[in-house]
Amino acid sequence: MKPTRRELVAMLLASTAAAQNLWSDDTGTVSIIGTHVFDDGKKTVGITLVLKDRTWSKSEPGNRSAFFTTARGKYQTAPSPNIVQLLDANSKIAGQIEPLVSTNAKKGDHGNKGYSFETGITFDWEVV
Repeated sequence: MKPTRRELVAMLLASTAAAQNLWSDDTGTVSIIGTHVFDDGKKTVGITLVLKDRTWSKSEPGNRSAFFTTARGKYQTAPSPNIVQLLDANSKIAGQIEPLVSTNAKKGDHGNKGYSFETGITFDWEVV
């Protein structure tokens, strides 16, 4: 029996949803933009989480270190499962982002609890 138009649309939507879930299975990346208003204006930081090897890296315009002095490292999930902790080369916590579940993160997720323990600032963040 030939599928109806409605059934074809339903199958297309189901396969699209399944394909989107493939990005949340520890094989992709999560891109985050953090923002903070400093005395001299608003600044941003880009944070990339690589899910497969649980690493992170940061990028700041002008190669500055207003947010983090550490450029990259491993990350871990804190005892609370909605906290991603960014580690430096010595496994010391350089910062954290909450509430964030790295494996389920999607564009538009956001919060105002980004912390840099290296510089002492808090920042708003959004998955882009």
